[in-house]
Order: sequence, then structure tokens, then C-alpha cells
Amino acid sequence: MNSDPSFHDYVTQRQITDLVMRRVAEHVYDRPLINNVERADYVECLVELIMQSADPRWRLTETWDAWDVEHTGTGVRIEVKQSSALQIWSGQSPTKTNPRFDISIREWDWLRCTHGEYHSFRSAGLRSADVYVFAWHGKSDRELADHRKASQWEFFVVPETELPADQQSIGLNPLRGLVQPCTYRSLADRVTEAIPDDSSRLKASLVRAPDPCGVCRPA
Repeated sequence: MNSDPSFHDYVTQRQITDLVMRRVAEHVYDRPLINNVERADYVECLVELIMQSADPRWRLTETWDAWDVEHTGTGVRIEVKQSSALQIWSGQSPTKTNPRFDISIREWDWLRCTHGEYHSFRSAGLRSADVYVFAWHGKSDRELADHRKASQWEFFVVPETELPADQQSIGLNPLRGLVQPCTYRSLADRVTEAIPDDSSRLKASLVRAPDPCGVCRPA
């Protein structure tokens, strides 16, 4: 039996951490209607898991990265946008019937260098992702709506090159005019089909800072 106090302290802290993480998951995410900020995280994780079911090389990026999911082999980038008809704070009526999704081209963005530090960079008038996944939860009956259920989400998959270049946002109805929505079952196939060829992807590619990074670790 280990009597080392540091060992017991480690075990106790580990148990506390596990309990807190479980409580956060239950309190924030394990409910039919998820708050809009946390709902974005939930849907990004959902998209990543669906993509991983087709190819395990897909992974979530970090919070401040300029896109949400990326392929570690090819570097293909996915941006995930989401919205819901019902919000946690709204009454019985849906608050959104034709939401708008942000597709703006940012003048400045964030990029993580090889040291894990984040630096702002000029985006050169290009969007950061190759493919956009717009997720819409349109259930308006509070007795039935459940953000946790993948089957209740519609997904609109659009190559970045097909998004209007001069718009800061796009509505649900224009999206329906661009592509047919799909369910979670066919999402991975739709994304794969929407990935541009190497020439167009490389044209919009962002180059990570070299090692050593000249910004945070000057030679």
C-alpha cells in the first residue's frame, strides 16, 4: 500500500478533477437546449466525431485557431457554423426562423506557431477554411427539440469558393438555394465531395510560422 502523501494528494486531486469535469458536462451540455456559446463547441465536436468515423486523421483545432476542424494528413480545413430555432432563454416560440451565419473575411486573424504561441496575422482577403459546414437545428416544439440528438440537425456543406465573396453573412434560405441539406449520416461524404483540389486549396493556404518562430522566438 502506497503511503506517500504526495501520491494520495495526486489521487485526490485527480478524483476532484474528474468529478468537476463530469459536473460541467452534465450542467452545461447534458440538457435538451444548450446555451448558444456552448452549443457551438458541442456541434464542432459532433462534426469532428462524424468526420473521424470516416477518417481518424480529422481533429479539432484549438480555441483560437482560425478554423474548427482539420485533416492532419492533407491540411484541409473545416469551419463549422451553427444556429437553432429555439434558444435556452426564449419562451415557447422559436426566436429564429431564418438565421444568418457569419462568413466574413477577416482582415486579421490568429495563427498558432510551432511553439504553441498565437500571433495575429493579416489574412490577405481570404477565408481561412476550405469547406464550411452550416448546422441548423430547426425543431420548434420544446417538448421534442433536443440539441444533443444528431438526428435533429440539418447540415449544409459548401466549398469556400462557392460562398459569396462580397457578403459578411449568409441566411438559411440562400443556403438552401446553394446546396441540399444532409443528415449526420451523410455528412462525411458531403464534406469529402466538397474538398477543393490541391491547387485551389494551396492558393488559399496559410503558412504556419517556421521553427524557430521569428515572432515569439527571435533568432
